[in-house]
Amino acid sequence: MKDKAEVLALEKKALAMIKYHQKAKSLSAEALFAAMSKKGDQLDKAGFLAFFKSCEKEKVEVEEGKEADAPPTKEDLGRIFKLWDESEVGVVSKDKMLSLTRSLMKVSKDTVLTDGLSIKDSKSIRRLDVGEVVEVLGTPEAEGDVDVKRVSVKAMKDDVEGWVTVSGNQGTVFLLEGGGVFKVVKETIITGSFDLEDSTKDMPRKLKAGELVEAREWPKKEEKTGLVRMRIKAKSDGVTGWVTAVGNTGVVFLEVK
Repeated sequence: MKDKAEVLALEKKALAMIKYHQKAKSLSAEALFAAMSKKGDQLDKAGFLAFFKSCEKEKVEVEEGKEADAPPTKEDLGRIFKLWDESEVGVVSKDKMLSLTRSLMKVSKDTVLTDGLSIKDSKSIRRLDVGEVVEVLGTPEAEGDVDVKRVSVKAMKDDVEGWVTVSGNQGTVFLLEGGGVFKVVKETIITGSFDLEDSTKDMPRKLKAGELVEAREWPKKEEKTGLVRMRIKAKSDGVTGWVTAVGNTGVVFLEVK
């Protein structure tokens, strides 16, 4: 238990460093991973260690008489790398890193995605419905004309980018923190492949109503069947695979928590 607590504390410290660099360089999760990895969809240990050696470091003022918090050592980083190497193959997968570094928000009230910061001068791209999830690409900015907070985002549903209001000048909240965790609302199964027909030889793991899963690859339609499928990791036992989020008749199996 002590060892696990130590690793989790180190993980928290490492994530804070990654997030600081990401913010300092104004990088999306995708751009951050591209900067860290030299091997496509995988991050090896050498690249992982190199990132922490060269990343932007936050300057923290230390009170007189106190010591500065030491950064993770090479050994510490090795323990974190091992924790994130979920398949134990010597690399951290892209989807794992994205799940750690994406800043997600969920739509709490119907709103509109526009092509610019200014509400008055921008054009509508499309509607954002309650329950949709967006990746935050920048820092919320004040829209001076109407005294609201606006932010640049990417809709996870279709990768469309634009600007959206976080909160209105009357206190209405359009976006809330979260969006990376889904709740099973109707029993379904985890399979090994996106294509359900290719998963017939799998020993599927049942997902019961009420279980929570982390999104690893966002829902997309399987053209042959019309099913909307997504790659997930079950929070209860760590099983990773593909699951149907919405059936071809509109039945919902998973919804954003």
